Amino acid sequence: MDPLSSNRAELQRPTIAVVGNPNVGKSTVFNALTGLRPKVANYPGVTVERRLGILSLDHGEAHLVDLPGMYSLSAQSPDEMVALDVLLGRIPDLGTPDAVLIVADASNLRRNLFLASQILELGLPVLVALNMMDVARSRGIALSVKHLEHELQCAVIPVVASRSEGIGALRSALDRTLRHPRAPRLALMPAVKEAAGTLADGFRQLGRAIVPHDIERALIDEGGLVLERLRAAAGAEVAERLSEARAVLGFATESLAAADARCRYEWINRILAQAETRSDRLRGWSDRADRLVSHPLLGTALFLGVMALVFQAVFSWATPMVDGIDALTRHLGEFVSRQLPEGALASLIVDGMIAGVGSVVVFLPQILILSVFIILLEDTGYMARAAFLMDRLMRFCGLSGQSFIPMLSSFACAVPGIMATRVIADPRDRLATILAAPFMTCSARLPVYTLLMSFRQEVVSSNAR
Repeated sequence: MDPLSSNRAELQRPTIAVVGNPNVGKSTVFNALTGLRPKVANYPGVTVERRLGILSLDHGEAHLVDLPGMYSLSAQSPDEMVALDVLLGRIPDLGTPDAVLIVADASNLRRNLFLASQILELGLPVLVALNMMDVARSRGIALSVKHLEHELQCAVIPVVASRSEGIGALRSALDRTLRHPRAPRLALMPAVKEAAGTLADGFRQLGRAIVPHDIERALIDEGGLVLERLRAAAGAEVAERLSEARAVLGFATESLAAADARCRYEWINRILAQAETRSDRLRGWSDRADRLVSHPLLGTALFLGVMALVFQAVFSWATPMVDGIDALTRHLGEFVSRQLPEGALASLIVDGMIAGVGSVVVFLPQILILSVFIILLEDTGYMARAAFLMDRLMRFCGLSGQSFIPMLSSFACAVPGIMATRVIADPRDRLATILAAPFMTCSARLPVYTLLMSFRQEVVSSNAR
């Protein structure tokens, strides 16, 4: 196929946005649908990662975009703002998605349906994947898929993405959704939606094109990033009109944000009362383990033990490998020095290239061991529990519990630690963590500290004599 035809086919592929709460298996579903070779890049102007894959369907191919995890469309962080921009078609090279795949945790559907309720109001074709059905069954949770489909006005597919169960049915449902798109009709706050449309028409007459959904979110979320963006782009006049509309729409006893949350949870409770059945089974071992690691006393003791194990392993397990690399570098240098005559070239190769590369490679075992432990702790979900336990201590230091993971990552290297701060919602906490991360003692700095301390000791000893 020539490049022109390839580019044309690329542009003609429909786009499906994959969205969901954090830790619901969204990326696992994405990988199961597309394989393990996604295109990874950043969204324009931000350091938020974009994962794009190709989904093979019965009637062609589609782009699958894995959006950052979010709890609602009330964007409070750059990641959530990017996800909202994708859903509203603001990313130039993506456009408006042709469909949205909502990945929900079947074992915690009440929390997941909050985001789903907001996406159902966007007017886009939607499909819901109920992931972690095995976890739901182990907890005695039974779900009526037919009732959920009736209430959500879209296809609902139960899956276990980690074992590829239901992925074929999900792929077929996505194919049907693209060939026969049908957007759900849901409006839980019709008065706010109507007011947003009226304000958008008024702004359009003033020469300011503002999306009604942005106005709706700005009316409800007084401190969100959407309102900040509108205020920066359109000036104080927009903020004043929003305040006036908010006063007209406001309830006597609660804010618009509280009224919006109440309406959504009333809708969710009504659905789950008919669609979800819970039996009185004993809690599984994972629930008991979760209670243990989150316990204020036992969880803290376990956390200290885990951290002691990690750092003991980093230094003790790495010692044989470090000694081996050091010996290999030394023997290689001696071998090369015997083969070459003395001079500048021999010194450059032995003392410069071999010794220089060896002094860098010698840190690799410690970095790899720490990285493996961090990956294991993240994949098991322990990192999130540790961040919860550390929140009070981190607050005492002027940081948040979310700063714990970037700070721990900085023990391996400060660069990935700084990159991990993008998940911190509060700008102040994010900046403070970025500034503090380079001061964490990574394994590459330890030999430098040892050298400086030994040098200082020699100076003190010589002065004493």
